[in-house]
Amino acid sequence: MKKLFIFLISISIVIPAVLLAYQWRAWFHNSPEEAYVTPHRQDRIILSFGEDTEHERIISWRCGSTLEEAQAEVVCEKDTCFYSTKGELVRTRAGESTFYQVFLSDLQFNKKYSYRLINGQDTTMWYSFRMPGDEKKLSFLYIGDVQDPEDGELLSQLRKSVQQYTDVNFLVFGGDLIESPTDKYWCNWFRSMQGVPERLPIVAATGNHEYIKGFSHQLDPRWCHTFVNPKNGPQSGKGRSYILNFKELSLIVLDSEQMSGSPASLYSHHFWLKRELEKCHKKWKIVVMHHPIYSATKGRDNTVLRWIFRPLFEKYKVNLVLEGHDHCYYRKITNYPRAGSPVYIVSSCSPKHYRPQKKEDGDYIVSDKDLYQYISVDENKLHLKSIGLDNQIYDDILFSNNKIRYEE
Repeated sequence: MKKLFIFLISISIVIPAVLLAYQWRAWFHNSPEEAYVTPHRQDRIILSFGEDTEHERIISWRCGSTLEEAQAEVVCEKDTCFYSTKGELVRTRAGESTFYQVFLSDLQFNKKYSYRLINGQDTTMWYSFRMPGDEKKLSFLYIGDVQDPEDGELLSQLRKSVQQYTDVNFLVFGGDLIESPTDKYWCNWFRSMQGVPERLPIVAATGNHEYIKGFSHQLDPRWCHTFVNPKNGPQSGKGRSYILNFKELSLIVLDSEQMSGSPASLYSHHFWLKRELEKCHKKWKIVVMHHPIYSATKGRDNTVLRWIFRPLFEKYKVNLVLEGHDHCYYRKITNYPRAGSPVYIVSSCSPKHYRPQKKEDGDYIVSDKDLYQYISVDENKLHLKSIGLDNQIYDDILFSNNKIRYEE
């Protein structure tokens, strides 16, 4: 009896201690970052949207660790323009880099633009992008967590899949593009996606793996210089939470990781989003955020986010909420089988797979598969297809005439 009592006491101490150690690691442990030196050549080139998505683009890049004047040479047909800029030095835990950005405006419908970047005597090859026509339809790819902890092999497969879609206007990433905020993993992402971000605008949400853990909970300083977004979001989320308006679509990106750690940020986002949705008259509304309103995995419930944002999504008829974080595919329709409520999609394309543990009426789950979403919109319909790297279609959802049709 005495031995049993001692055993039970030991268990009651050891198990909480192990759980506490696990949580401590999850909340405060950061992978060490190896020292690095940024080469004096242009890399990490990203094309992104200005606030006027029809006529503005932003080009950002990295080059060396010394501030200097730089230029972008942009050619359209026979016209050539030079855009000058000065870099900003960004210091991280293990090195420093200079990032640059140029803002292109007054771009014309259906025109091809070629550009190269110039830092001192160093000049890049020519890259090009095409502005869309004046039509009301567009398409894009949504890619949830990538978070490749190895050498980027899966990312390279993803790039091959992306390159099949010659009609897409841009790419959307749902956060956790990298395994941890170190230069090694940024290198993996850019090396694997080479040839894509230079020609297709990138829309990115932050994820928890882009944040440096700790009491201060800081976003990797490289993030906002890599993904240069419109500054039209709430004051607490400038450049990380923002809205992009197209002819028939309002695309809203939320920094759910910052909100999860800051009540003040949570409520400023709520009031900003409410104001934006109240005045939004677009046919379709899509929200992108890293943490799911409805999690598919046990122990990962985001109750506060659901309590704050679900009423707004339903009141203002958001059609689609694109999420990540849970490393599986999960489709949730809250008022199944009645149409009209948002459809929540959790998706990932990552070597990490989590085992989902929830399923209710109307839910649909795919585990152990790497999926991305092809989404097209026009004035009459919004269409989403969830596609695997094996080119198989795993889910097909059509919004049309205030109805939702889906096939598994």
